[in-house]
Formats: sequence, structure tokens, C-alpha cells
Amino acid sequence: MLDGYDILAINKIQKARKALSVSNGKFLQDDGIAKFTGLPLAKIKSASKFMRIVGSVDEKVGDCSGAKYLEVLPDTSIKTPEEMVLRQHMMKDIHDMLNGLGSRERQVMILRYRLKDFQPMSLNT
Repeated sequence: MLDGYDILAINKIQKARKALSVSNGKFLQDDGIAKFTGLPLAKIKSASKFMRIVGSVDEKVGDCSGAKYLEVLPDTSIKTPEEMVLRQHMMKDIHDMLNGLGSRERQVMILRYRLKDFQPMSLNT
């Protein structure tokens, strides 16, 4: 878990890396950042584990390829064929179980869990 000191250290490290990379034109190692910020090297290493690298999806992947990250990242909104088959089997199993219930119980389950349009309802709605 991060405490306030760690968050301040991460911010200080990120600012130092940005300033030094702009002025020197290269990325400094942890010992150079420690000298610049005055933070202990152990603190730099532990804080570096929590730092995020932010980039653009329009950046090119590698040096020799003209592909962008956006072109090689998988679309997580599209389900895989395995997920689709699994979902179909689960829905079939659910409907088979519902058929074992009485008509009123079946209707309550269908409405409560919105098994037709997949939007659950609470007891209040």
C-alpha cells in the first residue's frame, strides 16, 4: 500500500526524470535520479515499482515496424468464439433449470434476473 510519502516520492521521481531527460536527452538510471532528488536509492527502486508509464495508442510499436499500438491491441469488447459458445451453453442450462420450476417461480426468476433482455431488476422496480 502506498502512503503519502511514497506518492510524493513518485511525483518527485517522475518530475526529475522528465526534467533530466529533456536537458540531457537521455533517460537516467536510478542512481542518477537519487543524486538529483536527494532520495535514497532504495526509495527510488521501491517507488519505481508503482510508477505508471503513460503512452499514446497512436505511438509506433518498435523501431522497424510501422504498426501502432492501436492496431495490435486486442479489442476486449468483442467476445472470443470460446466465450460465445460457453455463454450459449450457460444460457441453455439456465433455461433447462427454469423449465423445472413452476410457471410463477419461473416468471419471478426471469423478471428478477432479466433473462430475456439481460438487465437485472430489483424487488423495487
